[in-house]
Amino acid sequence: MREQQAQRLNLEAYTQLSPLFKTLCLRVSANEAYQKAAQEVEALTGIPISHSTLQRLVNRCEMDWSE
Repeated sequence: MREQQAQRLNLEAYTQLSPLFKTLCLRVSANEAYQKAAQEVEALTGIPISHSTLQRLVNRCEMDWSE
């Protein structure tokens, strides 16, 4: 059951964040301090996420800064 749900949500292995939720978190974090971003994500989605989780997510993200 979980494998089917993970496939439908297009989740990577060993992650609990859908690609859409991950994108939302990264976009909000780019414009806010992590603590405020965590509050905004919860206000927008109803899903609580800690500021430290947002920071780890941003730090793991590979960005192309050449543009």
